[in-house]
Parts: sequence; structure tokens; C-alpha cells
Amino acid sequence: MRQTTKAKRATLALLVEYQGLNVAVDLYRPVPGEGLERAVIPLAQVMEPAPESERLKAARSLIELPELHSRRKRAGLRIQELAEVAGVTWATASSAEKGLRHTQPSVRIWLLAAMDRIERKAQRS
Repeated sequence: MRQTTKAKRATLALLVEYQGLNVAVDLYRPVPGEGLERAVIPLAQVMEPAPESERLKAARSLIELPELHSRRKRAGLRIQELAEVAGVTWATASSAEKGLRHTQPSVRIWLLAAMDRIERKAQRS
């Protein structure tokens, strides 16, 4: 079954059952007339769950960003230290943390990822 990249992005798959070394999946496509299709594919092609898409990370960052200030304060960090780890200027980090202006999704993701790294490092110590 060949699909274009655009078609693959618009396809949702549900694992239905294991059939020996194969798995049956239901493919759902938002294309009129194509709807549902069952496919049997080798188990070796079924990998781990896909990583979060950038769009999902960006959406999640909008929810988590308001907590960034309290997380940073609990960790005992200055805004400059967080900004350095995230690879942004302190002014950008401060504006994002305070919600003063629109922050690019990638910057929000970098700031939250930096805070996650700092917290994990502190837990290991």
C-alpha cells in the first residue's frame, strides 16, 4: 500500500489484533469514499509510538508555560541561568515566562525542555 507523505499524515491507525508475526490495523482516512481500510502488516514494521509532533509540543507548551516561573523559583534559578540552558536571551525568557508578548512555539518548547533537564539533573544529584 503506497501513500503520499500528505496522505500518511492524514491517516490514523488502530491496532486491531496480533496475527502471529503480523498485526491487523484499521486505517482511518479523512478522505471521502476511502474511510476505513484494514491492513495486515509485518510486526517488525510496527515500531514504538511516534514521538510527539512539534505542533502537539507547541500546544502543550501553552498550558505548561504559566507554571515555568514557579518551577524555576523552586529550583533556585535566576532567569539568566534558565535562558542560558535554553539558548535564548534573558529578555526572551523573561517575556515568555511573564506572558508579556507572543512567544514563538519553538522558544516555549526550548524553555520548558531546559527546565525539564535542570529538574532531572537536580533529582539525580
